[in-house]
Amino acid sequence: MLSSNQIDIAKSAAKALLNAGVPKSKLNWVMGQLAFETGNFTNKGTVNDNNLSGIKYTKREGITKGGISSEGDYYAHYNNYNAWAKDYLRILNTVGSNRPLEADTIEEFVHSLKQNRYFQSSEQSYLAGVKNRASTYELLVTIDAIKEFGKKNYGKI
Repeated sequence: MLSSNQIDIAKSAAKALLNAGVPKSKLNWVMGQLAFETGNFTNKGTVNDNNLSGIKYTKREGITKGGISSEGDYYAHYNNYNAWAKDYLRILNTVGSNRPLEADTIEEFVHSLKQNRYFQSSEQSYLAGVKNRASTYELLVTIDAIKEFGKKNYGKI
């Protein structure tokens, strides 16, 4: 069961990702990947640094040093999820030769991430984790859409 804080973070992240240009049809893949990476949005990077994908710090405008990684370097700290989402998309679109958001399936999405060396674990185990969480966040987005429809057409739900 997700806490209300986890749900709030997920909703804020989803909005930031859509604003940054993630196609709505692929949002649940990205949300599944992020939930898998962050322990359902509970790790220190998410909570303290608005960093939902473990992006490391390099000196760039608007980004400061966040928490220390297990390797001894720093994670990036973002002022908000919108700043993080822009940087996340920059990385997906420029690092490595594959473009994960051009994938046609969640399997291709994860394969592209692996080819770009985005994660170290086996592709099979990473895919299983992403798929598991993608279905949870797809359900949240669907529930929100139903609530929004109800509010527009029937008043407060």
